[in-house]
Amino acid sequence: MLSDDPDPLLSLLRRACTTDSDDDGFLEQAETFEGHTLWPALARHLARCSTITDQALLTDLARNPDQVTDDEQLCWGLKYWVRGDVMLNNGSVRTLDDVRACEGLDALPFLEALPQDEDLSDAERLSQNQTRLH
Repeated sequence: MLSDDPDPLLSLLRRACTTDSDDDGFLEQAETFEGHTLWPALARHLARCSTITDQALLTDLARNPDQVTDDEQLCWGLKYWVRGDVMLNNGSVRTLDDVRACEGLDALPFLEALPQDEDLSDAERLSQNQTRLH
């Protein structure tokens, strides 16, 4: 079942958040997505069916956002939202890992496994379903 959504990226991500990981239609939609390879990898990760290759791509892009040369907004989002770069008052930029290291803290992971639905409590599942509806 393909969404009536005219935006293919929004359709893919919406479906990733509401589908079963063994939904062949979703997997086909992810495979045939025409856009940056980040998006189908992220969609499969959100649907809890990412491959080792997907996870490596997501982690690599989070660590090295400057390799995204064809989409300035995506590169910026990876730097500041995903990697957590911080712009200081003097205009310099530090990574969140650098800031944490200065404080003696370990680096945070770039990608975490999502719990399987059966690992979620009823309250967590209800919260997720309500969030998906908004």
